[in-house]
Amino acid sequence: MTDRNHTITLLKAFAIILVVMAHAGSPVYLSRFSYMIGVSLFFMASGYFFKEKYLTDEATFVKRRLKGLYIPFVKWSIILLILHNLWFYTGILNETYGNASGGVTHPLSAHAWMQSLWSIVTNMGGYDMFLGGAFWFFRSLLVASIVFLIGFKCLSLLPIFGYGKQEEALEEAEKPSLSVSSKISLTLATIALGLALWMTSEKLRWTGMSQGGYRELMGVFFLSMGFLYHRFCIWGAQTKRPKLLPFWASNTTTAGLKWAARAKCHGLQMIHALVAFLQSSVWTLCHIPLVSLLMSMLILILFTSTLHPSMTVRAHSLTEVFALAASGIVGFSFARNLAMYANLIGRHANSEDEKREAGIAQELQQALRKTLLYIGDHTLYIFAWHLLSFKLVSILKVLVYGLPWEMVGGHPVVHSEEGQWFWVLYSIVGIALPCLGIWGYRKCLERFGEHLNLASVGQFGMAGMVVLFTLFVKGSKILLRWSIVSARWTGRAIVVAARFTKKAFIWFFGGFFRWIVSFGKSFIDTIKDGSHVEQDE
Repeated sequence: MTDRNHTITLLKAFAIILVVMAHAGSPVYLSRFSYMIGVSLFFMASGYFFKEKYLTDEATFVKRRLKGLYIPFVKWSIILLILHNLWFYTGILNETYGNASGGVTHPLSAHAWMQSLWSIVTNMGGYDMFLGGAFWFFRSLLVASIVFLIGFKCLSLLPIFGYGKQEEALEEAEKPSLSVSSKISLTLATIALGLALWMTSEKLRWTGMSQGGYRELMGVFFLSMGFLYHRFCIWGAQTKRPKLLPFWASNTTTAGLKWAARAKCHGLQMIHALVAFLQSSVWTLCHIPLVSLLMSMLILILFTSTLHPSMTVRAHSLTEVFALAASGIVGFSFARNLAMYANLIGRHANSEDEKREAGIAQELQQALRKTLLYIGDHTLYIFAWHLLSFKLVSILKVLVYGLPWEMVGGHPVVHSEEGQWFWVLYSIVGIALPCLGIWGYRKCLERFGEHLNLASVGQFGMAGMVVLFTLFVKGSKILLRWSIVSARWTGRAIVVAARFTKKAFIWFFGGFFRWIVSFGKSFIDTIKDGSHVEQDE
């Protein structure tokens, strides 16, 4: 795997962490930030890796998408469908507690079960909305990818673009570099964004699609912008700016200005001229990641505090559509540059001597980088199973705070005022448990290989039970030790509190008694003095 792929892998790791934190009930501004860019990063990353060879080999692209999105969706949705009614016997799902708006789920009848199975297979619907609530992403990315391929293919056939033909030879001073594929991608993004705006303004719906097809249209936009972003990066890596001139006075930018000013064209060509100028202007952002990182971070903070758009729900105004489009692009720039720096973590020590000199800090950095890469390579599994993993934390929260057991069925987390910090534990378990599951599955395959049968599965299950029992025993010992220590400190605290209470009691009531005695003596003395005065008179 190349460093470039490592960068995008780390970007996907950041994206799935944001998605899980958004579902885990994180604080308001962090949740807004996560919902704003989390999902759009995956669409941008998918477009980033789109190859033009698929324009002449559409079957390979469609097969890869079906294998990577449709097959996992159907397989995992059927598993959850089979287990759906069983969850009601354990309280994992119930008809009392549901999502924050009060919606609950119900057991399925035989007819409803078959209808859900039919919908899963035919139109990628009918999935469990609570335990598989994130499954809409599979269908949206699949549909958006196919529409993107079809749109790119159709636009490439138009004579105005001349895709695949030898472009006219123009001097660099007359026309800046802007490939035909970049023009097509930009045009497709403009069409998708225009349709999303039209859909939002007129309240139109794409029949048969969740949220009226808004997610899919924005998905096509982000796929196009991801492809265009990759083209910008390639162009930026191949372009050299003169060292003695600032970037706004470079030959490329000046040529872009001259060419755009002299161009006697309208429509798409004028848009391409403008983008060519913007392309040369972002040279600095392509070559100085720190500048891009800081600028994008400031823009995202502004969006988070004002508009906070999201791809999970349909936009209600044109402003939300533009905000989602802008935040997705800026968010991808932010995450990519952050991933570039994360890719450098723990990579300075190459030899064994250097590693020994670096010490434990270097080892921790390497472990962090490997963990992020592992997460980035398995984002699909985390996307599919993090909501089910949340239930373990929900059980723990219910037990810790003595809440009703039915609250475990809360979606996606337990909705209560107690334990607001539990979102951290939800996030950790939501990421770690799916990763541990796929790691254990692959270890099982490595251990048994082709001889994986019922006996080997039983053997592996027994080994797993032994490991779990060992962990339970060790955990019980640790818990017992913590209980003993807690009891000791609690006893000491009670003794200290009792002593303090005793002293306070003595001080208060003793002082009060002395005041009463003193007041009584003063009162008696006053009466005596008055009697003496009367006798003298």
